[in-house]
Amino acid sequence: RNKKFLNININNTAIIFGNGGSLKLLDFRGLPDHIKIGCTYSLLDKRFEGKNKLNYCIFSYPYGLFPVVWSVMQNNFVTNTIGKIHKKIINQNKDVIFFHSLTNYYSYFRKPKNLFFFHNINQKKELSHDLASDFNYNSSALEIMIGLAKYIGIKKIYLLGCDYLGDPIGYGHFYSAGKLNYDLRDEFHSGKVQKKY
Repeated sequence: RNKKFLNININNTAIIFGNGGSLKLLDFRGLPDHIKIGCTYSLLDKRFEGKNKLNYCIFSYPYGLFPVVWSVMQNNFVTNTIGKIHKKIINQNKDVIFFHSLTNYYSYFRKPKNLFFFHNINQKKELSHDLASDFNYNSSALEIMIGLAKYIGIKKIYLLGCDYLGDPIGYGHFYSAGKLNYDLRDEFHSGKVQKKY
């Protein structure tokens, strides 16, 4: 099923959205009309509506969509509240293409048409972004989004909200009420300084 996405956005530019707290101050009205790739809770943010709607969204959690999951902390099976939220996001955004770990394949009786899966078959050492075969860009949500961008043919990527790549490293999320460990007014996290990775 994923073969149809190969180079579907060839030579386009993409904006990849992390979940960092620096997104709290971002004015989405000024975003260019590029391919938009987000993750996890991005679509709970109302700023991702209208022309800023994501084209693609990934969930990185293995077994994250099942109604019951094993909790290491509680050493028991627990109700998967986060999985319910993820399924709701998928169902409410039928015009967004979602990718989730293949471990979630059997979490649906009838899979939504906009839900696709990535998987790692061969455990190769070299990175492979082949979504239709061995996809091992899967050590983090950011890496999955970059692998997806490469597969669909994106030529240039802008990273927003990837605060843990900053200097200083930023911890915290745009959707959390907790205090961030960095100042959103500093030059790096405000977007005044651009770094190439």
